[in-house]
Parts: sequence; C-alpha cells; structure tokens
Amino acid sequence: MLVETSKAISIFDYVASSSFAVDVSENWQSEYLQFFLFIMLTVWLVQRGSWLAQSAAGQAAYNSERLQDLRDPVAWGTYVTSADFWNRSLQNWQSELLAVLSMVVLSIYLRQRGSPESKPVGAPHTATGVES
Repeated sequence: MLVETSKAISIFDYVASSSFAVDVSENWQSEYLQFFLFIMLTVWLVQRGSWLAQSAAGQAAYNSERLQDLRDPVAWGTYVTSADFWNRSLQNWQSELLAVLSMVVLSIYLRQRGSPESKPVGAPHTATGVES
C-alpha cells in the first residue's frame, strides 16, 4: 500500500528538484522538437522555391538598377553573395521570427484564466477547467 505524504517545500527547493527538471525538460523537448520540425519542414518544402524565386527576381531588379547607373550586370552567383540579396533575405527572416516570437509571447500572456485548457498550478490533472 502506497501512502502519499504532502510536505510543503520552498519554491527554490522545488525548482532545484529532479521532479521539476524532468517535467520542464520533457515539456520543452516536445515544444522545441515541434517548432524545429515545423521550421525545418517549412524551410525545406516551401522556402526552397521561394528562395530561388527571390534570388532570380532580386538579381533582375538589382541588374536593372545597375544598368540605369551604367554599370555592368552581375551573374546570379555574384548576386546571391551580395549585400543586397542578404539584406532582403534577413529582413524577411527577421519579420518571420518576430511574428513567431510575438505569437509565442502573446499566447502565454493572453492565456484565458479558467479555460478548459488551464488549471491552477499544482492542481491534479482531473481539475482542469476548475477555478481555484
């Protein structure tokens, strides 16, 4: 027969415990794995075509500007190593990462109290959706 004893511990002792570490690391592992797979699959499946299209269209626009200034056009390989290409790419990536970051922060901050997906900290799983 298992006898459960509840002993109050400090927040520091709880955060330093293996119980806390295993629960947090398990949660983070699944979340980071999910985001990693989402990002990698998005980059591999969707952005491959977008990246190539951006480089070709960017090269055409860049060369058009160079011709207006009476300068020689550059080859595709030269363009994808240029500051213009990387400036455009990093601006796009920055906006995507900012969107994901804001989505994560807002989903944490705007979490509804008492929603079916929420429960008071430390409450048993059966108490989900019950106000404390």
